[in-house]
Amino acid sequence: MFEQNIVLVQLNWRGEVNAVGGGAGYSAKRNLVDAQLAAKHGRRRIEIARWLIYEKITAGLDTLRDVLDKSPERDTATMLVKKSLKETVAVFAAAPLATLLGIEGRAASAYFRSWYGLPLRWSGLKRTPIPESWREIGPRVMGWRDNSRNARHPLNAMLNYGYGMLAGQVRIQAVAAGLDPSIGIMHGNKNNRIPLVYDLMEPLRPVVDCQILKFVRGHTFTPGDFTINEWGGCRLNPQMAKVVAAQVSGLKADRVVTDFLKFLR
Repeated sequence: MFEQNIVLVQLNWRGEVNAVGGGAGYSAKRNLVDAQLAAKHGRRRIEIARWLIYEKITAGLDTLRDVLDKSPERDTATMLVKKSLKETVAVFAAAPLATLLGIEGRAASAYFRSWYGLPLRWSGLKRTPIPESWREIGPRVMGWRDNSRNARHPLNAMLNYGYGMLAGQVRIQAVAAGLDPSIGIMHGNKNNRIPLVYDLMEPLRPVVDCQILKFVRGHTFTPGDFTINEWGGCRLNPQMAKVVAAQVSGLKADRVVTDFLKFLR
């Protein structure tokens, strides 16, 4: 694979990256590692976090505009998300990271809440019924089975898989650029071996949302597109996973990495 410049990314059933192999230039560069550590523990941390959150919220506004029909719910969500965007700009360089994360959380709450009630189209339900909650979009995060990362809704399962694909793309670009994925800016290392990847994913998450929401709103599903595991978690069948992967290919992960490198110079 090295000689032919082939990159292999192994994903688990959630769409999370298990391993990356192949390709060239996959060693972290000492000067970049030093710059990452300086950014993580210095004043640039807030500057970088503000950039990531600002770009994420801006992309979220684009998703609201491009995917949702005009409605009072969309207008309310747009107003609240725009308010969070202004708050992000106003954050001082000396402010604690928790301030920015709080703004991001409020924006995310309004953003995801605007999806509630959007219907999913189904066929073949007479032969194979589905849970009633699958007929429309509900909460992104569901309080069930502590510490479980299983989705309980088809949309959430597709989003999780799409985010996993995005993580693979960002990780490839970050490692190829000589960055150390284990040194994050916003995300910590607790239960997370590659926090930098999850940092750099943030501006592109709403892009994944947009692609998958467009697919969901234009597609008619069948019960066979998904399976339910022993814990009640929703999983994509292989063909649906392939379709979802096609929706989130080519997300410009290289651009996010390039912009991040500018902060380290």
